[in-house]
Amino acid sequence: MTKIWNKKYLKCIGCGETKKPHKGHGYCTGCYNKSEYGKRNKAKWRASGKGKYWYHDYDQKLKIKAIKHYSNGKNCCAICGYDDIRALTIDHIENNGAEHRKTFNTTINAWLRTHKYPKGFQVLCCNCNWIKEVERRRNKADYTLGRRNETT
Repeated sequence: MTKIWNKKYLKCIGCGETKKPHKGHGYCTGCYNKSEYGKRNKAKWRASGKGKYWYHDYDQKLKIKAIKHYSNGKNCCAICGYDDIRALTIDHIENNGAEHRKTFNTTINAWLRTHKYPKGFQVLCCNCNWIKEVERRRNKADYTLGRRNETT
């Protein structure tokens, strides 16, 4: 393994190209994943199940931070005051959650932290969040039905 001009880039022992090494094993990421060593470690990692649990725990920590921020430290629903953290969710105040979710490729909790907890969100329990959605749909349907009756 020969060091090239930059310490971050090494000559891969698999393909011979100068690339960023994977964990210092002498392979680039592509060759490491194809090698027996990489396949064996990937299989061990998947069998252990550590990856998905680590990510779930991390997202739960982000959720708690977001809920603390948007509820001003009270950790409760903005409408009814319910305080079980398992049932609290982040809600888009302007009902634009569907459009907003299409603009990023991560969880809402991670997006909020990355963007320093912007305004326009609130904490609701699952029941209040669902009631808000049902009322929004009902109002939309009433508006649509009203317009149909006016044109006929």
